Amino acid sequence: MLPLHTSGIVACTYHLFYNAPAIAWCVTLQAAMTCVGNTTLALACLRLALASGWTWQAGADEAAAAWAALLVSARGEAASPSQGGAASAPASDESAASSAAAAAAAAS
Repeated sequence: MLPLHTSGIVACTYHLFYNAPAIAWCVTLQAAMTCVGNTTLALACLRLALASGWTWQAGADEAAAAWAALLVSARGEAASPSQGGAASAPASDESAASSAAAAAAAAS
């Protein structure tokens, strides 16, 4: 969604500075309607997720596991022998996941 959001910001900025002052309220209306639309979309996604059995704890667990996997893959790429560095064994998925879960629990 980032390219779409960027194009919207560019369009609003252009309209704000280059349109006639008499229709400047249109830019404000467009921004407000975009905010309302994005908020209702987020609420609809949340309601669908909750209706299908998703819980906040399950989401936190999935996020911790994804973060741990990302850290493990980043450690593996950063220590690749092709870059002249010494290759270190990446942490196991279980230990990385448990440490990420513990960090997430400590942060909340």
